[in-house]
Amino acid sequence: MNSIPNLTQGDIEHDVSIVNMAPPGATHYAMLQYDMIEVYIKNDDGDIHTLDESGTEWVYRDDIDLNGFLFIRDLSDIRAKLALYCRVESLKQPSMTSVKDRLPDCRHEDTSTNTMISDTVLVHDEADPLSVGFGHLTEQGNWVVYSGEHDFMNVLNVTHWMTIPKAGEGNS
Repeated sequence: MNSIPNLTQGDIEHDVSIVNMAPPGATHYAMLQYDMIEVYIKNDDGDIHTLDESGTEWVYRDDIDLNGFLFIRDLSDIRAKLALYCRVESLKQPSMTSVKDRLPDCRHEDTSTNTMISDTVLVHDEADPLSVGFGHLTEQGNWVVYSGEHDFMNVLNVTHWMTIPKAGEGNS
């Protein structure tokens, strides 16, 4: 199962700077384990390349192996997480509603629990910028969030919600 960690605003800004500073051809961002130097690398089937001292040419490094890194982050994974974050932000602006401002109407009877519930809505937790999922509200004010296939789909604390657009809505 893929897991996308919770990101703070600082994490997001750091990831944006990593992507923006990546030289052409870089595939990974890494930190060398022993001297804690951060480097961009080009990983060609396990062969490590770093930029030369001038920062213009990729050079094969036989003195570094993959075990010599404290961490290695794939730039394509960082870009995917940032794209998802931007998508969640675009959903929140302006169409997501804060639960402090308004709650969805509970207008459907759940005959199994003898209670009124809302339509299924898109839900989000602003403390976890990548969280997005589906759920409904009960007339008692409790959120029922449906489990998702990935960790980031399991919203723990609903802070915003949005009605699910009808097919074709919002398309030009």
